[in-house]
Amino acid sequence: LMIAIKGVGPMSVAGFFAEVGDLSNYRDPRQIIKLAGLNIMMNQSGKYAGQTTITKRGRRKLRSILYKVARPLA
Repeated sequence: LMIAIKGVGPMSVAGFFAEVGDLSNYRDPRQIIKLAGLNIMMNQSGKYAGQTTITKRGRRKLRSILYKVARPLA
């Protein structure tokens, strides 16, 4: 089903499943987001509210694969 998406190739899908594994192991899509390190973190202290960024604490290769797939689709 993922290969049917225009712009997503078989190597991207293979890389995604190599990093994530079986999707039945995850109950919520947010678990995959956290695995990739794409969850949101806000820099704040007291009255200071800084920028919102991603945590980048997950798998670097998975983030790279997701970026390469999303870039042509955007």
